[in-house]
Amino acid sequence: MNWQSTMPRFRDDPDVVHKRFRVIFRSYYPNWEDVGQLLECLLCTEEKERVLRGAREAAEAGSDGRDFITLVNPTQWNPNNPAHMRDLKKFLDYILTGIKQAGERTLDWSKVHNTVQGKEEHPSDFYERLCKAFCIYTNIDPKATDTQSTVRFIFISQSAPDIKKRLQRLEGAEGKSLEELVSVATRVYHTREKIQETKQVRLLAALVNAGNGNEKQGGWRGPPGGNKNGSGGRPRVAPMICVTIVSSSVTGRGSVQTDVPGDSPAAHTNRSNRWLWKEETPLRARNDGDQGVLLSPIQTILLLMFVPPTTPRFI
Repeated sequence: MNWQSTMPRFRDDPDVVHKRFRVIFRSYYPNWEDVGQLLECLLCTEEKERVLRGAREAAEAGSDGRDFITLVNPTQWNPNNPAHMRDLKKFLDYILTGIKQAGERTLDWSKVHNTVQGKEEHPSDFYERLCKAFCIYTNIDPKATDTQSTVRFIFISQSAPDIKKRLQRLEGAEGKSLEELVSVATRVYHTREKIQETKQVRLLAALVNAGNGNEKQGGWRGPPGGNKNGSGGRPRVAPMICVTIVSSSVTGRGSVQTDVPGDSPAAHTNRSNRWLWKEETPLRARNDGDQGVLLSPIQTILLLMFVPPTTPRFI
């Protein structure tokens, strides 16, 4: 296994680094020189020195002396000698103690307070990221019973605005477990899409009503002065875009599709695959239940600003 590519940086997650070293030591029993190579490859120079310093202090406290910690194999080293293997095991334990001590850091609560939920981040992912920040930058165990109130308060206050508002208004929120709060936050997270669809439907309904009102008043007649030659005639009609409202029963969710009439024969044919385009009919129902709506240019601009269209299609 390529330990260098899979192991995080020591300063980012010392607990994981300590666990990885412990797995390596227990699985392969590297000798003194092998440990030196591992420290050289997986830690920077300053981190390596701190680990060795902590290991020497542990060896001195264990009555083996500071000189016991060396990265050179002892003279006449023999892995088949039980006494040599006992010394190797103690050496590896001292190195693990040094890694543990070198990984201790000062508290940095600013890192926790800067851990806020992203706009599209799932509440469960945010909760896991917040717990990891507690473990790395504080001395608080986010899973412990006596720290639940602190973690609960920060989870609520640093959630996304809509989730935060819902959790703050939740009755008895201070007495609920973090799992219950995450569950409520998840429901709010999944409700966002339905709320957005409702807003789109209301916006489109308002545009349709406005279009019907314009038709009753004669619609848009173009600039004054009649036709190009100034001799009057049939007033020019503003170009329209055909918008199809696809019901949820067909696509699984409400959507809007736009068709722009052109000069192709399909725009003027009376066949089944034809554009829904008729100046005299601002609203025309399809056989399958969908509706085509003719919008004025201003209405079309407003619609496209708020409702992104899907791929145009014939109806």
